Amino acid sequence: MKFQILRTDVNYLKNYLKDKVKVDKIVVDFLAEKSNIIPILVEDIPTPVALILKQEMLSIGSDAAISGTAISKRKENESLILLGASHNYKKLRIKLEQQPFGLKKLGEEISDAVKNYERSYRIHTKIMGILNITPDSFYDGGVYNSKEKIEKDIQKFEKYSDIIDVGAESSRPGSDPVSIDDERNRLSDFFENFKIRIPISLDTYKFETFQKYSNRVSYLNDISALSDERFYDYLPETDHKIIIMHMLGEPKTMQDDPHYDDVIDEISSFFDGKIEKMVKSGIDLDRIIIDPGIGFGKRYSDNIRILREIDGFKRFGTKILVGHSNKRYLRNILNNDYEDLREFGTMGISAYLILRHIDIIRVHNVRETWAVREACNAVACHSD
Repeated sequence: MKFQILRTDVNYLKNYLKDKVKVDKIVVDFLAEKSNIIPILVEDIPTPVALILKQEMLSIGSDAAISGTAISKRKENESLILLGASHNYKKLRIKLEQQPFGLKKLGEEISDAVKNYERSYRIHTKIMGILNITPDSFYDGGVYNSKEKIEKDIQKFEKYSDIIDVGAESSRPGSDPVSIDDERNRLSDFFENFKIRIPISLDTYKFETFQKYSNRVSYLNDISALSDERFYDYLPETDHKIIIMHMLGEPKTMQDDPHYDDVIDEISSFFDGKIEKMVKSGIDLDRIIIDPGIGFGKRYSDNIRILREIDGFKRFGTKILVGHSNKRYLRNILNNDYEDLREFGTMGISAYLILRHIDIIRVHNVRETWAVREACNAVACHSD
């Protein structure tokens, strides 16, 4: 007899269930789910509610971690961590249907969030290549001023990325906004001179600019998260994918001492409101992509926490985009080697995000990122 410890990854375990154990296909998904504990933090609940949740989790064969003083003391603001697999949360939803204290609603919300989280098991990360047609891009220094250079890079993007994100206004920290006329003139030159064979994302927050070029692009990438109310009337009539980003302030001032009490809570509340408003306006949830805004009004600690807890944003049921490429937060990691090694630091973060099943990563170095993605997918056993 011999044994082997297997990785606690749903897709990885499915391969062993099918190929080694040869279980019936009908139960592969159910059995694989059992390997994947999904910890869920529940906060701001009274002690009796925490005890009910602990009891119900135990009754369905899972568990919950609660305070050591929950039995002896009563508090109005307890926290606990539920420790269950997907099938446990389905049972918990049923168990909580008859419970008081708003637990029925909590059970429904947790069950829905887990379903959304599970969607990520099937994600193959897309690469969005960044094409800045600006004179002051923070990364490329505005080198996109040669037709030959742009043509060469477009060929590379078409081969190694899934989407090209075209921007005619810099959003680097401290940058000034450009006029609608300047932005549209740059884009007119671009669209008149270049043909692209993969989907295009237009990086703009200006309604007039997007409206003019909407028939040329598949995505709207709005760093202001639809701050122009006219988008809510216009976008329900189109089929564009819509990227909304969280930003504290505006590019000119966003890095002037940003502060959060809890960055994850505040970004989550922001997206809760934006997504609800978009859906109510008639925009389908599957068209919405959220971007937590790495480097946009964030401290180093905020950026790192967002990346570490990126899975938490999967509860919304939208796709997730992360724009982490070559940004200044890497200076805190790479120190004096930042200028020389930031591209390699970016690729490390890219690998992490691919293994976390993030929908889209927005990067400068598409060829290298493509290689990272293919390597990650080969060893991670991502299933179709």
